[in-house]
Amino acid sequence: MMSPNKIPRGRPQTFDREKTLQTAVNSYWADGVEKVSINDICKRAGISKPGLYREFQSEDGLKSASLEAYRKIICVPFFEILKKDQPFIDGLEEVLEFFNREKRYVHLRDCPEGCLHLDMFHSRLDFGTATAKKIDDLNKEYFEQLHNWVDRAKDLGEIQEIADTASLVAFISAQFRSALCFRKTGAASEEIEKFLRLGFRVLIK
Repeated sequence: MMSPNKIPRGRPQTFDREKTLQTAVNSYWADGVEKVSINDICKRAGISKPGLYREFQSEDGLKSASLEAYRKIICVPFFEILKKDQPFIDGLEEVLEFFNREKRYVHLRDCPEGCLHLDMFHSRLDFGTATAKKIDDLNKEYFEQLHNWVDRAKDLGEIQEIADTASLVAFISAQFRSALCFRKTGAASEEIEKFLRLGFRVLIK
């Protein structure tokens, strides 16, 4: 029979994994991964450091899990737009709404600005093995989705074939990344939309 004073092993029943991940994602996203410590996450989530390590094994494990959570929140809905069987111009309008956050994707309005994946990609060499792999996998998925989107539009004759697919993908990605940077510096949604429309004008037939 276990002593009443003996603490049972294993993860405490009060540990909330989803709340911890949400806290970590928002903290990394808003403040920058390099500026947020494990102690910061524990304090903001109201958890103990041993509890966090029991759940995620390491800081690398937490950051990798946080990027996967970000992928589900932001990247998967964006990829779903690109995969839709619809005209390129309709997909572009939906992409603009996704960046706007004031219309169809209003539930994203309170999310931090910028892109957590992009920020982490720029500091990829500073992360552990699991996080670096997650960064690379998401980057590969992102470019594959853009590549498929452009190829489908080219096959249907919906965009100008002014360059090969790889170059068009690089151009589009640059537009998206610039828009994210503008949002992070406080640019208005209307200005972001104007910027993207101007960039895509050279592609639309």
